[in-house]
Amino acid sequence: MNKGLAAFFGFLLLLIPSQGQENAGASGKARMSDEELLALAPEGVTVFPNLAYREGDDAWTLDLAMPKAPSAEPRPVIIYIHGGGWTSGDKRGQGTETFLGYATKGFVSISLNYRLDAGKIACVEDVKCAVRWLRAHAKEYNVDPDRIGAAGNSAGAHLALLLAICPESAGLEGDGPGWTPQFSPV
Repeated sequence: MNKGLAAFFGFLLLLIPSQGQENAGASGKARMSDEELLALAPEGVTVFPNLAYREGDDAWTLDLAMPKAPSAEPRPVIIYIHGGGWTSGDKRGQGTETFLGYATKGFVSISLNYRLDAGKIACVEDVKCAVRWLRAHAKEYNVDPDRIGAAGNSAGAHLALLLAICPESAGLEGDGPGWTPQFSPV
């Protein structure tokens, strides 16, 4: 499938109405604390919780995990994006063990939150902003900016796909900090 057609189908996904799923906060399940996340970190993994990839809302935070062992070469990255029907979920939900597991395999791993109450386009803008933040901070975390992949479940899988196929010309970069001259595709 050519990129133009793939981008068109990705944009169509944004137009599909959300399912009326419960918000994570309404489910009665409390978010995992930083201490609980750090306690889950496997041996040999360093976790940096709640890094802000954009100023403002708590939705614009990510957790970063990486091997403790130094690496002479920059490491590849896997960004894990949670699902939740575009309206619920959290970076420390079902995929936490998956996110931490990537770091045991030698990857820098990121799990991020995005706005859940602002519509699908805002979700895409947020994950694209997080990728630009990551590239802007590549040296700080020893990341290879040319080897960034994305994965997720449910809505997170849609967002991972959209990161891969939506060029800057799609107009979905958002109004977040540009982290210029960074680009957002994975």
